[in-house]
Amino acid sequence: MLDQLDLLGEMNQIGLSAQDIVAWNDRKAVAGHDWHYMFHQLGETYFKYLLNVRQKFSMDVFRRRYERIHGLVQTGWSLVEMKNDCDEDKEYPVEGVIRGQVCDDVKTAKRLTAGSKYIVGTDGGRSSVRQLVGIDFETDRGYSCG
Repeated sequence: MLDQLDLLGEMNQIGLSAQDIVAWNDRKAVAGHDWHYMFHQLGETYFKYLLNVRQKFSMDVFRRRYERIHGLVQTGWSLVEMKNDCDEDKEYPVEGVIRGQVCDDVKTAKRLTAGSKYIVGTDGGRSSVRQLVGIDFETDRGYSCG
């Protein structure tokens, strides 16, 4: 999707691209790092590599791109609900409910519902987007980040 949105070049400049990773122990190659697990979960894809970009840098790239197309970027909101209508004829099939971070009291915090074509999760290992669509993130070390 990054190439379709004309973001791949910029993301490659600030990230680490890899097609495999090897760790060494006592001069022997061993499966290591959490990336090893992710490579084996890729399956057959056109782009057979992973791109690791620190969250604060990827957010800046997405923000600049959105502002270039005259979008208004607002911060301080959290995605709390999401559903995909799956209606191909609908212009904005993804519906997200966001909550403002203006106060600690969840009951009085402002909530808005917004439609979109995509929701992109750039919120790190405990991604609310990933959790809301039900995708677990398990590492080769056996612990889950879901």
